[in-house]
Amino acid sequence: MRYFLFFLTLSQALIGLSIQGRVGGFIPESSRFRCVYQTVLPDYQAELTLPFDHCLDSFVNIGFQCCNGSSDPLNIDCSLNVVPVSFGLKYNFYRCNNLSFYVGAGAAWAWLHESNDFDACKIDNHINGPGGVLKFGVQRSCHCLNLGVYLDYRYQKIRSSSACVNIGGLAFGGSLGYQF
Repeated sequence: MRYFLFFLTLSQALIGLSIQGRVGGFIPESSRFRCVYQTVLPDYQAELTLPFDHCLDSFVNIGFQCCNGSSDPLNIDCSLNVVPVSFGLKYNFYRCNNLSFYVGAGAAWAWLHESNDFDACKIDNHINGPGGVLKFGVQRSCHCLNLGVYLDYRYQKIRSSSACVNIGGLAFGGSLGYQF
């Protein structure tokens, strides 16, 4: 009987939970960052959304970006991995015919690993720091599936012992999700 009540309570808590995979591009805000790496980086994300009521949702998002670049003027090969995590609230301000528009805001934290292959001045940085995120998007629901497009702005400046690295920018793309 205890297990039945536990699963009944858990299933009620999961009603409305949405899991999304998001794929798109990321345009770094820093011109130095774009010069060393790329103008648009591949961006992969997973997002969990849990509704509070009809219009307000909470979200937790984790992303991954990786790229290789070449620094000027010595053309030193370098690589970068970024794992941003964010959480906050989204407000669905308009819905019609299973179409919802949302705007959201939240806090973020990012982990960065940067390395190069230059023997004379080897770099292997692991740094992290806080930031924030603004979210905009449109979603279409069809039964349990969600299709959408998104535009997220991430403010993310990370300080190391020697420099301040701006890894913020604009993420955009499409999403596919399942709603319980």
